[in-house]
Amino acid sequence: MEVELILNEVSKALDKISVESRVNAYNLLAQRANKPQFSVSFNESFNLETLSASSLENHVVLKEEDYSIDELLLNAIDLSSQQGKLISVTNARLQLERMVIKGSA
Repeated sequence: MEVELILNEVSKALDKISVESRVNAYNLLAQRANKPQFSVSFNESFNLETLSASSLENHVVLKEEDYSIDELLLNAIDLSSQQGKLISVTNARLQLERMVIKGSA
């Protein structure tokens, strides 16, 4: 049961990173074109799988902000690092599951 909760939390975190990465990619383009840039935040019940277009504004908040190109690049690196760590956790968990299955067979 705990494993399922952990995997659900990892999945939610990866969903948030996916959205943040898309906003950051937009910001990189917007910064070069002198267009508005945005920060993104999520409420506690954010779940990309159950999110509908009509409820989007209740779960995701975009706020206009200005970023330097350096900030955007560092944010992209940070998001990539976070994503890599979460994927490593998921892969380690799957490896443990395989070991348990092999051990009980």
